[in-house]
Amino acid sequence: SLNALGIASVEENPGLAAIIFNNFPKISLNEEEIRILFRAWLRIQLEMRRFLPEGADIYQMGEGWERPDGININNHTHVIPQQYQQYLAHVLESEEHRQRVIDWFFKQIKALRFVDLRNNMYFLRTSGLHLNMRLYDHWLGCADCGRLYSESIRGICPSCLGRVHEMDRDYLEARTGFYREQIARAFEDKSLEPFGLITAEHSAQLTGKDDDTAFNKTERYELRFQDIPVEDEPPIDVLSCTTTMEVGIDIGSLS
Repeated sequence: SLNALGIASVEENPGLAAIIFNNFPKISLNEEEIRILFRAWLRIQLEMRRFLPEGADIYQMGEGWERPDGININNHTHVIPQQYQQYLAHVLESEEHRQRVIDWFFKQIKALRFVDLRNNMYFLRTSGLHLNMRLYDHWLGCADCGRLYSESIRGICPSCLGRVHEMDRDYLEARTGFYREQIARAFEDKSLEPFGLITAEHSAQLTGKDDDTAFNKTERYELRFQDIPVEDEPPIDVLSCTTTMEVGIDIGSLS
């Protein structure tokens, strides 16, 4: 989403760059293009949920598809997704060069330079990545799929292989300005500190009650939304309701 909104790009950690690219194969790309090639791979892997925050328990991060999905070193499409393989075919004309790059990725993952091994799966790790804020940079956009990029090789879109061109500033602001403005304001000296909100969904599907509780989940949400303490649970700031209002559920006075 950071790339998609033209806010920032996720790149290799500058402190590890010398180690990561030290043994990169010699191909028909210059040093900067090699880094762009690697960052395209990073983005695809991040979008496929190959990232696990440090100290996180994967089994407490949602259900099924919500959880991070690591890289299986024995699955070729995990290491080199089909989408990236097609991108390599357009960027590198030599089949030998393409195979060198693919072999390099397999060796890099096994070397554990920018990934962690958890339960026989590899995950991108925080210490190997760097967040490069690009709020005021000139962004590129694909004419076919509309995806945004901070940089490209020969104007080729890694996602759909379409043509990438520089985005009109006014169009970019019209498309993503609402989100970019919030980030820019957060960096201003006079800005307010960000704060969190606790949200919940008010739904008839939550009316089941446990035997050892006085209220079902919906009732607890209603009480917490009115700032009434329930079993030491914090108040709810935003309660999302659909047809609940229409059936006359009492959620107290609202301003």
